[in-house]
Amino acid sequence: MKNIVLVMSDQHSARYLTSNKDMDNISPNLDKIAQNGLMVSNAYCNAPLCVPSRMSFLTGKLPSETLILDNNSTLNSDQVTIAHKMSLLGYETILVGRMHFKGLDQFHGFDKRYVGDITAQYWGQSRSELEPFYEGFKAKSSQEVVGVGQSPVFDFDKQVLEQAKSLINEKRDKPYFMIIGFYSPHFPYISKDLNNNFKSSISKDDIERLAYAEYSDMIQKSTVKKSQHIDKIYQEMVYNLDSYVKEIYDDFKSNNQDGLFIYTSDHGDQVGRRGIFGKKTLYEDSIKVPLIIEGLKLDASKNLSLIDLHNIILNYGENKAPGLKNNYIKVQQMIEKDQKPLWTEAIIKDNYKLISINNKNYLYDLQIDPEEETPLESAKAIKDELKLQLTPLSKQDVLKTHYQNQKLASEILIRHGRKNKVNINTKYQVESEFKLSKNLKFKKGR
Repeated sequence: MKNIVLVMSDQHSARYLTSNKDMDNISPNLDKIAQNGLMVSNAYCNAPLCVPSRMSFLTGKLPSETLILDNNSTLNSDQVTIAHKMSLLGYETILVGRMHFKGLDQFHGFDKRYVGDITAQYWGQSRSELEPFYEGFKAKSSQEVVGVGQSPVFDFDKQVLEQAKSLINEKRDKPYFMIIGFYSPHFPYISKDLNNNFKSSISKDDIERLAYAEYSDMIQKSTVKKSQHIDKIYQEMVYNLDSYVKEIYDDFKSNNQDGLFIYTSDHGDQVGRRGIFGKKTLYEDSIKVPLIIEGLKLDASKNLSLIDLHNIILNYGENKAPGLKNNYIKVQQMIEKDQKPLWTEAIIKDNYKLISINNKNYLYDLQIDPEEETPLESAKAIKDELKLQLTPLSKQDVLKTHYQNQKLASEILIRHGRKNKVNINTKYQVESEFKLSKNLKFKKGR
């Protein structure tokens, strides 16, 4: 049995890699790891939102099965996770840093957990206690908290890095499966500097390209200049994260010559494209993630999802071949329009992608239309095939009702806190603050 390290960042779009011809040298170390191993050409999350995506990876189930539909949802402790499964195989299971667990159970099968999380959990504190800190992490603040300066994310990720390196260099009696969770490059879009002078990858056309009407609540008005500035900041954040991954990789390889090393992210980021910052869309920028693997062989040209990664790791732990059989990638997301829940879903097979929003269907050929500009009018056969994979309407209604009930329960907890308070890494939740350089062109607005 060989050791396994999975580095999972937050909100790293697959577009933002050096291997993309439109990018500068923003991820030299990730690309070097890919050269030693492989980079999956088309890797997808199963939900373009932190908690639903992460819980799908951990359980190997879609959001429609876990019933984790938003970031305030709590995974039941009786749900079997990859940590439980790897423990049964004889691995010591370790979680360092970010995983975005909600609720009282902050382990979900991991034997050990270090550093904790960074974003406010609301379990134990009321919204009024945490709002001053949490405001900087919200999507609506993404254009306001921007620039070169200091962020609590730097402190958090640095502690995650140091703790992970220390654990990797320890001598152990049994093999380990370790997940290392960084918060970068999730907004706030703050970098330590702009010394690399990366060119912007965003054009006026990218920003003005129309989004679906159902996404109108997500669109933020932004100038081309401001969007390009945020794009450069995001690239710097990826570059800094890339250096952290290198340190972990180097230590891992020096101690484990033939172990399994993986890098991925929970979802992507629009970074201003179509006027949207953050995630929650079914466009490629939001759902496509990096997936770099060294230590096993598989077909890197095959479409894979984070649920597939769950199975790849389990098979590796059992000394089996990856054994991937699913021909379809499914991505699911509940959004709101005019305060009403709308079920959205993408089904991907080969180069075809069907997007279904509120039961309106759009088919794209990603090979000839990677920016998803023109839905196909023909190709009825493949469209009908992909439509058969969509969640049935009766199930959608059940999910919408569950979402509304869950949202109501969450709002009560968020507003008032719990009677019995739980201390979950409050160092990063209440003591840190955002500090931006005085010469910032784009400062936080009021």
